[in-house]
Amino acid sequence: MILMLIYLLFYLSLARDIINTNNERIMRVNLLTSKVYELEKQIEVDLLSYRFNKNISTLELIEQHTTDIYLALDEMDSYLQSESGREIRLNFITSKERALDTRNDLIDAINSNSDVEINRNYQKWLLKSQNINATLQDLTNYNLNTLRRSSDVYERAISNVYNVALLTMISTLVLVVILFFYLRNIITIPIKRITDVASRISEGHFGDKLDAASSDELGVLAKNLNKMALNLQVNYHRLEREVRQKEDALLKGRELERRKDDFISMASHELKTPVTSIKVFTQILERSSKEKGDIMALKYLVRMGDQIDRLTNIINELLDVSRIQTGRLELNLEPTSLRNLIEETCENIQATVVDHKIKCYGDELDIINIDKYRTGQVLVNLLTNAVKYSPSGGEVEMEYKNRPDDVLVSVRDQGIGIPEEYHDRIFERFYRVYDKNEKTFPGLGMGLYISSEIIKKHGGRIWVESKEGEGSTFYFTLPKNNVG
Repeated sequence: MILMLIYLLFYLSLARDIINTNNERIMRVNLLTSKVYELEKQIEVDLLSYRFNKNISTLELIEQHTTDIYLALDEMDSYLQSESGREIRLNFITSKERALDTRNDLIDAINSNSDVEINRNYQKWLLKSQNINATLQDLTNYNLNTLRRSSDVYERAISNVYNVALLTMISTLVLVVILFFYLRNIITIPIKRITDVASRISEGHFGDKLDAASSDELGVLAKNLNKMALNLQVNYHRLEREVRQKEDALLKGRELERRKDDFISMASHELKTPVTSIKVFTQILERSSKEKGDIMALKYLVRMGDQIDRLTNIINELLDVSRIQTGRLELNLEPTSLRNLIEETCENIQATVVDHKIKCYGDELDIINIDKYRTGQVLVNLLTNAVKYSPSGGEVEMEYKNRPDDVLVSVRDQGIGIPEEYHDRIFERFYRVYDKNEKTFPGLGMGLYISSEIIKKHGGRIWVESKEGEGSTFYFTLPKNNVG
């Protein structure tokens, strides 16, 4: 259909060129016809003029006009070689030959200067002119008919091209519609189905299956999607089982942890009274041994008192952990000179250690609202840890800085350092860090946890900066606007 349209367009272009050429030739023939008419009239006028005035120049004009008529007829003959009808062509040739004979006779008569011959040939010329004019009129009519036929042919060609173009458009539209529904059935609908199933799978519905009977790309995609759905279903059920198992284990762990916390709380309370009694009895025995001068007994009683103090500290820490877990840790805020508290704590710790140097320095600090006992507990925990993890002869520094909104306190040691991955975990309950040489230090991992909760309870922040083998620096802040 498209090839036919192209052929018709080519045919239309060719027809237009031929018609344009014919029109140009017809227009030229019409112009020559008009010229012949004018020359004939001019010859008649010149002959009449010569009959009266006998002017030789008039004869020359007549001769020139007859020559021009012959040349015009000859040119018209060249245009009629292939364009005119056979009958008109023969009549035109006859008229042209007769006109040539009459022209020659007329010229001979003019040259002979005989009025009789001129008049006789003039009459003959008029008769032949009428024949030529009749032939030219036939030619004009033929040209008009040719123009009409050419116009009709061109209009029919345009109509045919229009019809073929319309038919081509309709056929193309029908083909596009057919192709649309065909592609819709083999591509769009399967893709829509695949999209719907994939969406259902993403929502956790793994039971939907696709028809994977075809062997094309969509069929392969459907098969792979079915396999993926099956694998997801298997993995999903496996993960569900694992999650249930882990949830059960987590619940059991929480239950065990709750029971452990209950036991620690109960045991701590139960131990506190007898340990206090033992402490009192030990002090009585110390005084008695001192009065009796029993040096050996006094030595052991002092050691016993130290261990009882250590046990008391552990019990107190366990009780603090229990209070924190149950949300019963309360602060007794009061205006306090933090600088005096820090320096007093440093002096107390320095009095108990002989192998380490404790330096305490900083800015003048404002009086702020804090729990003096709990804040002192934090200072003791950080200083004792710094001493514990520093090598013998090492130096521990405590610095305090006055800032616009809070006070910053830091404790720096020269110990083994803490790997970066443990910086957050060391503030967890019962968490302890062991060095690479598996060296252990005394403690249950409660001090930093309790310190962290006390600082948070004050509205401050606590953190550590440390590199393994380069010592550690613990920081905490206490806000100045704490009103309890």
